[in-house]
Amino acid sequence: MLVHNENTEIILIDPITAFGVATTAFKGIKALVNAGREVEDVTSQIGKWFGAVADYQHAASEKKKSNERGIKKFLAPQSVEQEALEYVMHKKRIREMEKELKDMLTWGNYPAGIYEEMIQARRRIKREREQEVHRRERAKRELITYSIYGTILVVMLGLMWWLTGLLIEMWPKS
Repeated sequence: MLVHNENTEIILIDPITAFGVATTAFKGIKALVNAGREVEDVTSQIGKWFGAVADYQHAASEKKKSNERGIKKFLAPQSVEQEALEYVMHKKRIREMEKELKDMLTWGNYPAGIYEEMIQARRRIKREREQEVHRRERAKRELITYSIYGTILVVMLGLMWWLTGLLIEMWPKS
């Protein structure tokens, strides 16, 4: 889970904490649905749940990357089997929660097709965000490339200016 503190620094929270946030958000969704609340009241809680699930997936991915780099020994002294079991169980529970969420929205007292529309919108938003990230990365690469070209050009022009001055000084005066 990514959290912004007062200084707007980004702090990565471990997968277990992110999973706990997702579970709490899901319990809130169930409580709201069971209380017969309108879909508008439930959407913010659903958004929190999807956000927590995305944070869990990101944190689990980052943890896996750190394990591959050998950092795990210092940060998380748990066995490989324990870590694998936790990951599989959390992933399974998230799938179960998503299925329950789909059932609640599909069979509950909500507009027809709301779950499918939400999933389509989620895919569209995710695709747009990924495209924006790729656009920013491409712009950053282009900026670096053009900066390098500009630096080379300035150095070459300076070198030519210096050589021209040197040749003028060496030219026989008549």
